[in-house]
Formats: sequence, C-alpha cells, structure tokens
Amino acid sequence: MGRRDGPKRMASASGGIGAHQVSWMRTFHARSETYRAAQACVTDAHSERD
Repeated sequence: MGRRDGPKRMASASGGIGAHQVSWMRTFHARSETYRAAQACVTDAHSERD
C-alpha cells in the first residue's frame, strides 16, 4: 500500500507538476477517496522504478 505524501513530495515524484498545482487540485477537484487512490498509484509507480 502507498504512503501518504504531502503536495511537495507528490509534485516531486510526478515531475513537471508543482506543489501549488497538487494542492489546488486537491482543494477544488478531488474527493478524499479519489485523492488517496491517486496518491497510492503515484507512490507505487515511483517505488517500482527503484
């Protein structure tokens, strides 16, 4: 299962997306369930690269 990362870490892992954009998206467009699922996908994909 993925870790909980903040906007700065999520932006860093995503490449080309700023922490401000991650925060804005979470505030205005994402429900907590879908944000957690997306966050887990990014984290899992990032850890598979290592």
